Amino acid sequence: MHIDVVLTAEELGQILRAAAPLRIHLTETDEDRRWVEVEQPSLVSLVPNVGLRMVSSGRIRYELAGFRPMFSIRRLQLLCVPQVVSVSATHERLDFQLILEEADVVNVPGFADRALVNAVNEALTPGRLGLSWDFGRALQRAIGMPARFEPLDQLLLGPAAGRVSIGEDALRFSVALPFTFARSKPRPTDAAPED
Repeated sequence: MHIDVVLTAEELGQILRAAAPLRIHLTETDEDRRWVEVEQPSLVSLVPNVGLRMVSSGRIRYELAGFRPMFSIRRLQLLCVPQVVSVSATHERLDFQLILEEADVVNVPGFADRALVNAVNEALTPGRLGLSWDFGRALQRAIGMPARFEPLDQLLLGPAAGRVSIGEDALRFSVALPFTFARSKPRPTDAAPED
């Protein structure tokens, strides 16, 4: 069985516009120390074979040596790269890597912009942000069958295998979801005939 999800560039733009403004905390605790705020995107586009790019403005706070300055960002360019990652031989998940590609920070020289972008990107990894979907576990299921369907006991789904493809017009996520049945006793035809 295959499950295909197709999101057009327009649909992805609507999703991002509905989510903004958004504050992304860069630390798990002491949330007021380091964050990036993203305003409504002015541009959303798909980058074929890479991901989803968004252009916006915002603010940033990044604590350094006890100082907590906050800066406005005239223009920021954020890239979301979805990737299917193998957790084990039979288990996959979908990670969303966020990459701050550019940030034009008000009253900050260009070399400091780059250092700030690098520091923010270190904090934006899927593992640190928890920005992933464990579809391998979410879709793996054992569904009980009604007793009337003797000798079937359960419908077993999984393990799932996924694939992401990104074109100019849409993002596609496909999942192959094998299934089989668990039986509580032999097939009726395997049983000895009754006298």
